[in-house]
Amino acid sequence: MRKLFTTTTLLLVALIMHLYGQPVISYSNLPDVGFSSPVSASPTVASGPLGANQVWDFSMLPLTPAGTYTVVNPAATPYFTTFPASNYAFSLEIPGSTSYSYFSLQPDILETLGDGISASGGSNYTPNPKTSLVFPFNYQQVITDTWERTDGGSGTVVRTYDAYGTLILPFGTFSNVARVTSGGSADNVVWYNINPLYPVFQIDYDSDLSLALTDAVLSAPAAQLDNLKIYPNPFRSATRLDFNLQKPGTVHIEITDMYGQTIGVVADLQDAAPGNYSYTLSNFAHSTPGCYLLRIATAAGTETHKLMLL
Repeated sequence: MRKLFTTTTLLLVALIMHLYGQPVISYSNLPDVGFSSPVSASPTVASGPLGANQVWDFSMLPLTPAGTYTVVNPAATPYFTTFPASNYAFSLEIPGSTSYSYFSLQPDILETLGDGISASGGSNYTPNPKTSLVFPFNYQQVITDTWERTDGGSGTVVRTYDAYGTLILPFGTFSNVARVTSGGSADNVVWYNINPLYPVFQIDYDSDLSLALTDAVLSAPAAQLDNLKIYPNPFRSATRLDFNLQKPGTVHIEITDMYGQTIGVVADLQDAAPGNYSYTLSNFAHSTPGCYLLRIATAAGTETHKLMLL
C-alpha cells in the first residue's frame, strides 16, 4: 500500500533518527542459509542526499515483482565446483532462470568470487576477488580494491559508506539503514538493513534498474518454533497466530510499528511447555492501516513477520 508522507511526518522521522547511533555494518549480522525474500524491480531514481540522519522517501516508487532472493549453501548449488573456495552464496530466481553469486566470507571481509553465475554466463572473479564489504564497515569509511575476471577484465572498485538514516519504501519504512555507494561515478548505490544485514534497496545505474527486497522483514525461522501460521494476513481488525513450541522455555511475542515502537505485548511466557499455541492479534484499535511487525523471541532466537492492517 502506498502512502503520501507529509512534511511533518518526514521531520518526525528525521528527529527519531537523531536518537540512533551511527549504524555499523557487521559480520555477525549476516543472515544464515534459508533467509529469503521476494524481489521487486523498478526504473532507477536519483539516489538522494548523503550524510548522517538522512530520510530517503521512495514511497511512490513503482515496483514490479521480479523474483526471489535466497541465501543458499554454496556446496548445494550447480556451479560450486567452479567456486570451491566459496563459503557464502545467494541465488536470484526469476521466471525462466536462476543465477548464483558466490563469496568468500571471513570475519573481516566479504569478497565476490562469482556474480550472476548461470547457464548463460556471469562474472568470475577468482583470479583476483572483488571486495564487497569489510567488517566492521563504519560511516565515512572508504574501501578501494583491485579485481580481475577470468575473461581478462580488470579494474578498481571504490565503495564508500556515505550516508545513514531512514529509508521509506512502498512496502515499509526501515530505520537506521546504511548506504554504500560504489564506483567512481556512483554507478551502484545500496541501502543495507543492519540486522539482519541484507541489501534492502539497490540502484544500479549501469543496468538502469532498481531492486528491492520486499518482504525481507521476515527473518529465518527460529528452530524452536514449528508450523507457524498467521491468518488472515492482510486483515482488517484482528488476525490469528498459531504455532507449535518444540522445546520448553521462554516465549515473548509483541507487535511493533515499523519504527520499533511497541503496539502491544501478545504473550510473555517464562516457562512455556512444548505444544500448540494460538493467539488472537487484536491490538490495533487505535492503529492506522499499514505495515506492522510481529516479533517472537525464544531461546533459539528471534523471528520477525510482517503484518498488513487494511
